Amino acid sequence: MHTTTHRLVWYLTVLSVGTATPIRLPAAEPLVPANPPVLMTPMTVYGGDYCVLPGAASLNVRTTQPVQGGTLGNTRDLMALAPNLAVFDANNNRMPRFSIRGLRENNFVTGDPAVGLYVDDVPCADLYSRSLPLHEVESIEFIRGPQGTLYGASGSAGVLNITSRLPGNTWHGNAGFTYGSYDQQAWDAALGGPVVADQLGVAVSGLYSTRNGFAKNTLNGARLDDQETLAGRLHVRWLPSQPWQISLLASGQRFNDGFVPTYNPGTDQDLFHVARDYAGHVDTETWNIALKAAWEGTALKVTSVTSYRNWRQDLAQDFDFSATPVGATVGFFRPDREQWTEEIRMRSLDQDAPCKWNLGLYVTGSRVETASGRTIAGLPSPPFPPGAVDRSITTSTLDAQTYALFGDATYTLWEKLDLIGGLRLTCDRRQIDRARAGFNLTDRNLPFGPFQTGVFNTDEDYWDVQPKAGVAYHFQPECVMYATATRGYQSGGFNASNDNPAQSPFDPARSWNFEVGVRTLWLEQRLELNTAFFYVLTDDYQVFRLSSQDPAQAWMLNADRAVCWGAEAELTVRPGPSFALSLLGGYTQAEFDRFRDPFNGAALDGYDINFVPEFTASVAAEYRPWKGFYARAELAAVGRYHLDEANTVTQDAYALLHARVGYAHQNFEVFVFGRNLLDEEYAANALDFRPFSGLILQPGDPLTLGVGLSARF
Repeated sequence: MHTTTHRLVWYLTVLSVGTATPIRLPAAEPLVPANPPVLMTPMTVYGGDYCVLPGAASLNVRTTQPVQGGTLGNTRDLMALAPNLAVFDANNNRMPRFSIRGLRENNFVTGDPAVGLYVDDVPCADLYSRSLPLHEVESIEFIRGPQGTLYGASGSAGVLNITSRLPGNTWHGNAGFTYGSYDQQAWDAALGGPVVADQLGVAVSGLYSTRNGFAKNTLNGARLDDQETLAGRLHVRWLPSQPWQISLLASGQRFNDGFVPTYNPGTDQDLFHVARDYAGHVDTETWNIALKAAWEGTALKVTSVTSYRNWRQDLAQDFDFSATPVGATVGFFRPDREQWTEEIRMRSLDQDAPCKWNLGLYVTGSRVETASGRTIAGLPSPPFPPGAVDRSITTSTLDAQTYALFGDATYTLWEKLDLIGGLRLTCDRRQIDRARAGFNLTDRNLPFGPFQTGVFNTDEDYWDVQPKAGVAYHFQPECVMYATATRGYQSGGFNASNDNPAQSPFDPARSWNFEVGVRTLWLEQRLELNTAFFYVLTDDYQVFRLSSQDPAQAWMLNADRAVCWGAEAELTVRPGPSFALSLLGGYTQAEFDRFRDPFNGAALDGYDINFVPEFTASVAAEYRPWKGFYARAELAAVGRYHLDEANTVTQDAYALLHARVGYAHQNFEVFVFGRNLLDEEYAANALDFRPFSGLILQPGDPLTLGVGLSARF
């Protein structure tokens, strides 16, 4: 966790000199392409069924080949693969949180996402089911900035759009296996093709993986954080007649994990050698089903997506973060979430028409029923009775509904000048019903013995209007300059982890996002250069806080105002079929402009926003010397970021180096890979329990090595 800026510069220099070439974005090239993909033009980018009009900054993370073992494992691995994009762990590493352009999501599951997530046009409109195994994925697209006029489930910071391989008129399949450090094993397989030619197709895919824990318990030598993953996906695609296309999509995941890696600087040896008297577990299940129907004419396409999602988790962990039997605390968290969504959208298809437009309707409803709490055992006797146990449990039900109308249009003047306009109307309804009860022995704020507190039921409606305006000028057919101003919005709501009904509500966060940029393609799409500058002004910026007085209490607070600004650049070079080279980087300055803590009175004006890296940089080179051999290196560098709002603890800059070397011949491939080859130690998250247990760190993954093989037809 002490990587210095000098070491970072040294890493970049070594990789650049070692390739003796310019540097290539790791996210834009498939690992083993049969033919290099053609770059999308910067004027019109299609993500699923969405048409991103001029001025929307977009980055294609991966194209044309399914993701395979040893590269990207899940959405958590997207750190720094787009400028200013950072990914942090939440209360466990199956629930990643995104930070982009100074807008970042909180550690837990309170509030709305800052980044919208779509999988095959199906929205994942919550902070729960964010960790998705990436198997049989054909492309990943990240669109930065508010996209509420294009997407129903848009976040204020951008949209992540994941697309899987579709079943077509020819049968295809693949199977793979990887083995690596910590007894990591992963099997994946997929099969797809026609049941009835030109009418009915089906695709199925599955993934199973296990690994031993990275962290070792110094009490008994056991590995603590074992993981097991099981995931499957079904896609049935029906074309009953020429204008219609109907798809049934179903998927499910199961994660059976142990200890959530945490490091207590006051009691633990190091990040991966800790002392715990309770091992803990995190078991998570989710399943999803969606029906997608599309009608496509000559000038118009209409799409309807209806989906249902269920997500549940059973978490229990050592909440005193130590091996002491005196006052041993076990905390638990058991949420059960149900969500349904309906999204209808229409878009024009004639790209030669002077006006291109999108319209949409979005409705979603969800219910989260949660039981959480703690048990304190091993209390000394006296003063407590023999066998005394202090228990508390919070039960809550959070209901949420969102209704939105959205649309935008681009009108072209004189073939080169585009005028961009859009509007979104949103209504959010939030309701909470909660209570806390138990048997108290140790909390001075509660009555001794049986108690019930924090019983309340309340609701609130939030309305917002989000306009968008911009201009774009095409000085060449594939080169565009643009400027946009867009309103961002995150709904208000209620904190379930707070006994005081007056402290439970929090307000919506509303932002103005200004961006100017240039997107260019040159030399028959062999060279791409994009730059952007942004300024984001947010009122009532949402901040999640654990109480410094009672670790069982937490709040979502509103900072009066936050200011974020920065720049981004992407350089992509394809000198020939054997090379793939890129360099991208982003800089962000994010600070609280006005923020006085309502609970301790501290003035945080001018303090940096925590978990916002000051920069990200991604460097990669891929080389195919001859006859199927290839080598690829990726370096994701992350600038320093603070771990608390008072800026007292800082994670220094670090760099994650990944590499893969392999041989592919016809339908077979064998490869070796390494992740975090520099064995960097860094904090992927921090939980501020001071003064009770200190600042608890969650470490990022250590160095891992492995081998793999795959076959496809």
